[in-house]
Amino acid sequence: MSERNSQERPPLKLCCCRERPTITPIDEEIWKQTVESYRIRVDHTTNPTANATVGAQEKAQNNSVEATTTVRDDNQECHDDIENRGKGTPGFISLVTNRHWTQPRWLHRLRRGRKGYDESCEYGFCLNLADVQRMHMRLLQARVTWLAFSAAFEDDHGIEKDVLSELGPTLHDYVQAVRDHEYIARFRGQRHDPFRVSSERFQEKILLDRVGMRCGKIVDDLQHLQPGALATGPWEDGESVMRPIGGIRGEALRWALWLRIASTLIGIGFLIGPMWGLVLNQNVYLQLGVTTGCVVVFGLVMVAALPTLEAVFAATLAYAAVLMVFVGVVMAA
Repeated sequence: MSERNSQERPPLKLCCCRERPTITPIDEEIWKQTVESYRIRVDHTTNPTANATVGAQEKAQNNSVEATTTVRDDNQECHDDIENRGKGTPGFISLVTNRHWTQPRWLHRLRRGRKGYDESCEYGFCLNLADVQRMHMRLLQARVTWLAFSAAFEDDHGIEKDVLSELGPTLHDYVQAVRDHEYIARFRGQRHDPFRVSSERFQEKILLDRVGMRCGKIVDDLQHLQPGALATGPWEDGESVMRPIGGIRGEALRWALWLRIASTLIGIGFLIGPMWGLVLNQNVYLQLGVTTGCVVVFGLVMVAALPTLEAVFAATLAYAAVLMVFVGVVMAA
C-alpha cells in the first residue's frame, strides 16, 4: 500500500524556482499594445495645436454617426493610433544633456561655441527602468485577466487552457511585480538611482550607445526630443571617478553625514531662534505670530523631508507642542 502511494505521489522538486511560462498569442498582442502605448505620438511633437483641432473635429464627427459605425470607427481609430505611436519615440527612453540644471541655457550656448567643445557628447540616452517594470506589470495584469475571463465564461471553466495550473503562479507573479514597483519607487529622486540608466555616467553611456547602434538608433535620430532634454551635467568623462551602480560607498557615507549635520542645524535653528525672539520681546501678539509662522514653516519642511503622512503629522505636532509649552512658560513668568 505504501509503495502504491509512493508511486502515485508527485515527484518532489527541490528547486522552488518557477519554470518559464508558456507565451500565448494574447501575451504577444498585449505586449505589443503595451509597448506602443508608451510611445510618444509623432503628430504631438510637430503641431499640437493643429492636432488638437483635428482631434476635436473627428470627435464631433464620431458623435454624429450611428452606434455600429461608431464602434467600427473606434476600432479603426485605435488601430491607426497604435500604428501612429509605432512611428514615434518610446516614452521610457528620453534624452539628457550635459548642461548643469543651475546653468542658464544662454550660458550653455556660449559654452558650445568655445573651441574644443565636443558637441557629440552633449546629448545622451536615458532609460527609465521603472516604466519598463510598469510594462511588465501590465503584461501580468492582462494575463491574469485573460485567465479569469476564461474561468468565468468558458464551458469547461478554462480547464483546457490550463487555468488551474497557470492562475496561481501568474497571480503570484503579479503581486510580486507590484511589490517590486513599490521598492523601485523608493529610489525616486535619489542621486544614484539604480533603476535609471543614463548617459551622464560614463560606463552607462557606453552601454546605451552600443545597444542603440545595434538597434539602429543614435542620439541624432531623436533631435525632436532635444528641447525637452533633462539637464544632468556635469557628466563623467571616463578619466576621473567612474561611479558604479548605486554610487560609491564612501561618497554615500559622506553625503549621509552632511545630511545629518544639515538636519541638526535646521532643528537647532527652529528651536533656538524662536526661543531668543520670544524672550527678548515680551509681546503676546508677537509671540503668537512667531509661533504660528515657525510651525507653518517647520511643517512645510517636514513635507519635503519625510515620506509618509503620519511622520509629517507627528513631527509637526511635536514641534508645535514644544513651542506652545515655551510660550506658556514665558507668559507665566
